[in-house]
Amino acid sequence: MANTINPKQAALSLGLLSAILHTASVVLVATGTYLAAIQWFKGIHFVNAAPTVLPFNGGVAVMGIIGAFIAGAVIGWLFAVLWNWVGKQKYVQK
Repeated sequence: MANTINPKQAALSLGLLSAILHTASVVLVATGTYLAAIQWFKGIHFVNAAPTVLPFNGGVAVMGIIGAFIAGAVIGWLFAVLWNWVGKQKYVQK
């Protein structure tokens, strides 16, 4: 079938994207610029809530990056499996 997604590639791709985005967040916290970034983000979305940024902890940061990778990989794999399954159904094909 031409319109299938490789579940392993989707899992790796989304896992890496999630880990990269979480790493960017960790860098913002480690450099002390996260609060300014979140204030800007809230402003463009018309949100007025007081954020709390905890002190940087390297162990928690690594666990978060690993967790983001795992969660992204699971979601990517599940998306590809569901996409392929739906594509095999007779009511979807022409």
